[in-house]
Amino acid sequence: LIAVLLIIFLSIIAYGNIFLNDFVWDDYTFILENPDIKSFSNAPKFFTHSVDGLYRPLRSIHYTAVYSIFKKNPFGYHLNALFFHIIISVLIYLIILKLTNKNTIALVSSLLFALHPIHTDRVTNMTAGFDLLGIFLYLLAFYFYILFSSEEKGSAKRAYFFLSIIVFIIGLLASEEIVTLPLAIILYFLVLYIVKGVG
Repeated sequence: LIAVLLIIFLSIIAYGNIFLNDFVWDDYTFILENPDIKSFSNAPKFFTHSVDGLYRPLRSIHYTAVYSIFKKNPFGYHLNALFFHIIISVLIYLIILKLTNKNTIALVSSLLFALHPIHTDRVTNMTAGFDLLGIFLYLLAFYFYILFSSEEKGSAKRAYFFLSIIVFIIGLLASEEIVTLPLAIILYFLVLYIVKGVG
């Protein structure tokens, strides 16, 4: 709990100034001037049409949900981005803790992830903040798979496996990046094999 609270606190400190920023660049195209996200009645169209050549219906629904609450208030869109960045950073902590069983390594790694300036573009830009939904689902599916692989047997093992598949399928509707998850799982097993071989 202390580790999670620390991740949340330092992330807010690092990115708290984004709430002063207004809409910029493609925020106008994808949020302010996008008629499709103004009503949930457009949701069926998200599943039959691509947006700029990309098929991301869940992301479009995400846009609509946030717009329905905050309308043209930039605070809500920054809150959306920071919220997802924080829970992704917490997921990083949980994944590394499960892999290493060492709290210090997991905490330092997750804080490095949370505070690294490479994430500035996606967290500070309101439109890019919606990309974080796909990253969250990617890591959540991977985390469930790690839990599945670490269980010996029983109903929990089956549950983690099916949760991983379900989240993976949902993630395909949010971001095309998740198609690399099977490769990440293969690399995960290769690393485990190497570590066991060295041990």
